[in-house]
Amino acid sequence: MQNNKLHIVSFDIPWPANYGGVIDVFHKLRLFKELNIKVHLHCFEYGREKSSILDELCEKVTYYSRKTGFISNISITPYIVKSRRDKMLLNNLLEDNSPILFEGLHCCYLLSNPKLKNRIMGVRAHNVEHNYYKQLAKTTINPLKRLFFELEAKRLRIFEKNLRSANVIFTVSKSENSYFEKQYPEITTVYVPSLTQYDNIDIKEGKGSFAFYHGNLSVGENITAAKFLIKEVFSNFNFPLIIAGINPDESLKQLCEQHENISIFENISKEKMEEFMHNAQLHILPTFQATGLKLKLLNTLFSGRHCIANNEMVDGTGLENLCIMANSAKEMQKAIEQYKNIEFTGEEITKRRIGLSLSYNNLENAKKIVLNLGLVK
Repeated sequence: MQNNKLHIVSFDIPWPANYGGVIDVFHKLRLFKELNIKVHLHCFEYGREKSSILDELCEKVTYYSRKTGFISNISITPYIVKSRRDKMLLNNLLEDNSPILFEGLHCCYLLSNPKLKNRIMGVRAHNVEHNYYKQLAKTTINPLKRLFFELEAKRLRIFEKNLRSANVIFTVSKSENSYFEKQYPEITTVYVPSLTQYDNIDIKEGKGSFAFYHGNLSVGENITAAKFLIKEVFSNFNFPLIIAGINPDESLKQLCEQHENISIFENISKEKMEEFMHNAQLHILPTFQATGLKLKLLNTLFSGRHCIANNEMVDGTGLENLCIMANSAKEMQKAIEQYKNIEFTGEEITKRRIGLSLSYNNLENAKKIVLNLGLVK
């Protein structure tokens, strides 16, 4: 009889599914339920509430406190890893012989534990983490935070070698898939783009009246991108920009207040976010970190009209043909002028649907994970 049971170790509680990696985790749970995979979800909690929605999707949900603080930082083991260690987690994983999926390098403290050496184990690589933290250091002004990110990048590069204990690495972009294939040729590497809420295209035909940028606005990468848009693109440009996201940085809010054509909305409801996504004329998505798959790009292409992006945003995604490419403030202004009055047509929606179906089919990507972990589909 084929096994249909799976342990998933998540770096955070994946509900609400409102930022980066937790979106991918939550929609895996949703699709695994559809595929009749019985998941025992293990969540590290630190600030997000336990959720009954997860109980509906999983056979069992177990929560563990994250061990944050100074002591977890005094180690060669990365802080994001060591703060997610728990003896009870190992005991719970040993209750049966089901495969284990570790969400991110963050959760891989037990990956090389000898008690798990005969288990099928997969790792979901949301980023090449040491590259991600190196980029965070470059965009961080606070000297103590910058020092932490630099140290963490070095520790993550060393710890990454633990991936040799995995059976399979699931990557989110083609460029990062190439990296892991080269670094760990003995490990199966499978390109599986992030799963999202969109099983189908949901785009409104017609024309809007504003440009839109969204993201987790407490993250340095997104703060840098938003400030670039305000200062370099929209400050002296007569077109409205709406910025929306989680916990915006105070300096970002103050900067928005200085410009009549720029508005910022913080911690809005899912319904309000979807309203902005559907009604914007232009989605403008710069990033200065070519790491991972930017879920804001996928969300935009599945639900929004014209999408302006730079090379770093589409790196390794194969989605550049569905975007208006612009790599400088002047190129972005030119693109806004060109597309601000052009309606988004049914023909454009069909082009999106075909382009996204090639690699970004949620159910097919969930099946890839299931099959590579030795589970019945």
